[in-house]
Amino acid sequence: MYNECIFVKSLKTMVYIMHKPPQNFEDLVVGHFRERACDILKACKAYKDGLQVGSNVSGDDCKFGANSIIFMNDLNSCFKPLAAAFNKIGAGEVADEFFHLC
Repeated sequence: MYNECIFVKSLKTMVYIMHKPPQNFEDLVVGHFRERACDILKACKAYKDGLQVGSNVSGDDCKFGANSIIFMNDLNSCFKPLAAAFNKIGAGEVADEFFHLC
């Protein structure tokens, strides 16, 4: 449950920081999230598909079907704001690939 809670809070923090980056760090924030948008959304999709939060998304230690219903609902509620934030910073093409998750 801890990993689930932290992942959702991390997504919400990402959205917030993309909307209001720290002063003088705007370019750093935009560059960081443009570069990592695909990986972030791949993790969201993997967790939505049932990969246990905390498992290595690309590794052999994958565990499926262990995420809570609360986590799945929270994750679903994060997709639209996350996709909108990625669009705002110019990573919309990547976000569009995953928009069906909304």
